[in-house]
Amino acid sequence: MGIAGQFFAKRDSNRRLHISSAGALWEWVKTGAADRLVSHKWQLTPGEDLFFRGQPNVEYGLSSSLYRVCRDRRTAPEAGAPNRVDEWVMAQTEREIIEAMRGEGIGRLMTDGQLLAVLQHHGIPTRLIDVSESPLEALFFAVDQEHGVAGRLFMLHLHQDAAQQADTIDFSKESLEWADAAHGQMQAKGEWTQRVAVVAQAPLDPRMQAQRGRFLVGGLNRRYGGRSYWVDGVNVPAGQYPDISTLGVNFLKSTTAKANTHWPATGWTVCIDASWKPDLLQRLAGEGIHHDSMYPPFSEVRRLAMKVARDTVDRHLK
Repeated sequence: MGIAGQFFAKRDSNRRLHISSAGALWEWVKTGAADRLVSHKWQLTPGEDLFFRGQPNVEYGLSSSLYRVCRDRRTAPEAGAPNRVDEWVMAQTEREIIEAMRGEGIGRLMTDGQLLAVLQHHGIPTRLIDVSESPLEALFFAVDQEHGVAGRLFMLHLHQDAAQQADTIDFSKESLEWADAAHGQMQAKGEWTQRVAVVAQAPLDPRMQAQRGRFLVGGLNRRYGGRSYWVDGVNVPAGQYPDISTLGVNFLKSTTAKANTHWPATGWTVCIDASWKPDLLQRLAGEGIHHDSMYPPFSEVRRLAMKVARDTVDRHLK
């Protein structure tokens, strides 16, 4: 088991939430997952300061696709000795991708942030992390694939400011808020590395609407280079800390533990046994949540729509 799998296995909230079966997990999700997580002064509100993410494999960390591409290239045999990924590498790679896409004519009249949101929809690596405002839709992504292995559901609470607002990032602005966060190849602005924010704009894309989707983004979660950190019996080298999470989320062992407000966000996880996945998929289908509804097949149904249009016109001309 990798570092991320070991780390989150020690933080599973199943026992504390009395989740030991597909039925128990379903009841918890349906009866209001947020209410069962309230163990401090905050009133958690899904879609405002509480977001959910489902992943089909418990071995996966909470990491962005951009980070994973950078990490895999920096640890590839041709790269020589393994090198850690830092904000400078992330920023340079992100800028090159944006410029390459604009060179292909993608993103006209869009800000860089808006373009990143579109690229994320189409599987192009970005530092954005997909989450859902609802545990039901997030659960789908934890059980729809990799049926032979356990999945995981994340609950991510963004801490509110003095005005009781979660941190947000506005993609309508001309430049990215983190565009100048990297200072040389080794340093980054602390105010960026300590942020976990939700993108302010609600998505108009039909797929994102169906998934109740939002984006989280923040500085690269890292520790001092050259050190190792002993976390619950797991030795985590500093350079591998983002393998657990690229966001600065404090994952608690207990749903009743007091959250640390020095972190920008708090998280909990639930492990979903592989044997639960078929049952949960069936239950989700009963709620109208299945592959076609979560991934609307527009390109495949154009011919059907054209036939309906022609038949309707012909019928009314008779």
